Amino acid sequence: MIASACITLGLVHLAIWLRDRENRADALFAVAAFAVAGVGVGEWLMMRAQTPGDYGLAMRWVHVPLFVAIASVVAFVHVYFGTGRHWLAWSVVGIRAVILIVNFAVTPNVNFTAITSLDQFVLPDGEHFAVGTGPVRPWTRLAQLGSILFLVYVIDAAWQLWRRGSVIERRRALTVGGAVVFFIVSAAAHTTLVQQRIVASPYLISVAFLVPLVVMAYQLGADIVHVSMMSELLERSQTDLRGADARVELAAEAAKLGFWEWDSQHDSVWVTDQYRATIGLNESERIDLARFLRVVHPDDRPGVEHAIKHSLSNGGEYDRQYRIVLPDGRTRWLASRGRVERNGNGQAKRMRGVVYDITQHREAEMESVKQRNELAHLSRVTMLGELSGSLAHELNQPLTAILSNAQAAQRFLAREHPDLEEVRGILKDIVSEDKRAGEVIFKLRELFKKGQVQQVPLDANELVREVLKFLNSDLVNHMVSARTELKHDLPPVQGDRVQLQQVLINLVVNSCDAMSDQPPATRELLIRTESTANETIHISVIDRGCGIRPGCLEVVFEPFITTKSHGMGLGLPVCRTIIAAHGGSLWASNNAERGATFHITLPVSKVGVL
Repeated sequence: MIASACITLGLVHLAIWLRDRENRADALFAVAAFAVAGVGVGEWLMMRAQTPGDYGLAMRWVHVPLFVAIASVVAFVHVYFGTGRHWLAWSVVGIRAVILIVNFAVTPNVNFTAITSLDQFVLPDGEHFAVGTGPVRPWTRLAQLGSILFLVYVIDAAWQLWRRGSVIERRRALTVGGAVVFFIVSAAAHTTLVQQRIVASPYLISVAFLVPLVVMAYQLGADIVHVSMMSELLERSQTDLRGADARVELAAEAAKLGFWEWDSQHDSVWVTDQYRATIGLNESERIDLARFLRVVHPDDRPGVEHAIKHSLSNGGEYDRQYRIVLPDGRTRWLASRGRVERNGNGQAKRMRGVVYDITQHREAEMESVKQRNELAHLSRVTMLGELSGSLAHELNQPLTAILSNAQAAQRFLAREHPDLEEVRGILKDIVSEDKRAGEVIFKLRELFKKGQVQQVPLDANELVREVLKFLNSDLVNHMVSARTELKHDLPPVQGDRVQLQQVLINLVVNSCDAMSDQPPATRELLIRTESTANETIHISVIDRGCGIRPGCLEVVFEPFITTKSHGMGLGLPVCRTIIAAHGGSLWASNNAERGATFHITLPVSKVGVL
């Protein structure tokens, strides 16, 4: 009965192993089950023996399936638990191998020196069984040592599995480990009691072995059910994941997003078809970092490389906008964002991210910048038209001086004995006045110039001085007294010199116009510069005019809103646009006593003044 049960269990798990060859635990269980069936057949032959020779022969051959059963259980514990000390496992198998060899080297077997007689016992149901008696060999001590090592190996392996902490692993350690320990203890104790004639019973190792086999079969079956449930759950998850992937792919396609992943350790780049199509690569082409960088525009390539290295070294997010050159020569703008993933040692192993085409956005942005610059240029031309009288006066002074000096030089040279030193002094004055006129013309050319915006570090105080010098005649004509409070050692600001001068000129001219109705003695203009705590420079243009009507502090920055009869209403809106393009702010406030203040904030430049 025991042999039939073991063979049945063995066949079931052999079939399972044949369907999944990687599941070695089922194969080892099948071997153990077939071996225990062999032990059971041998014990049945021992019970039915008629002579001591038959009994000794059956006992000798029982050691073969017993060795296979113990060795396969040791291997099963190692494979199924994934734990256990190798030297203990090999010690158990080695001792059983030595016992098996000695068993066939001596007569009648390793257990007895000689079987002197067979004792016959009768079971309650009337069945007879035989038990051999005789002197026990000392080799049985080695078998007991092997059982002790077997017990230590199983307990140690089960404890290691228990310490991992998962519910499934602890259940395996408790059920399978406990069942094998029960077999070792019960089989060794029963065998010793039978050999010492303390218990009148046949050898029933197969009966004790059946307990761990049943438990092992149950646990393997439970694992199969668990795997089946997990497989079903995984299949549902994969179905949901495929649906989610389809939705993400649809959304990515609609948003023109591409996904990428760079394995930095193997220098391999995976990209979606959308990304490949975006950067002009075919479907089968392998991509590494060097191949990707060849697609990037040469002017943007160093910046992209630096951003990637910075993300890898510092662990920050990768965020970059760059141009790519398509195979047909067209240029596209891309924006890419990614994040670094690190291994257990803190080393960067991959970057994942998204990329999207921003060509239309960049083209619209560049068109907006172009239109803003056009509007700023138009505003400058209009503003200079308003200043034409002052500018004419500014040029008329050096030209009149040049004419007067030239006429004086002619009179000196017409004399019989001209004073050359006096002539030299006159020529020096002519050169000086000419430089003055040339400087005014140069400033006009700069303001009239229509070109690319040049963002460079600038000294805010120097900007104020240049504007006041340029508007000196206009201030005199308006009888405005201008003074400055310029903070020393200000950090530079980043901006375009001409456009920032345009803003200051516009604000100064507006202040002069605002004070035109005030008595000349009260027409005061103050320009103040200072640094703030949030790394910005604050420029204030303060007048003593009529101020701005309540509720109109923001209205004055709207297009085509003006209080001047000859104004277009574009000056202040253009100024605010220019300052916003520089990353700053422009607003107005009324003074406590009289007049208004226009405030400008500009971010501090990260490099020195050019």
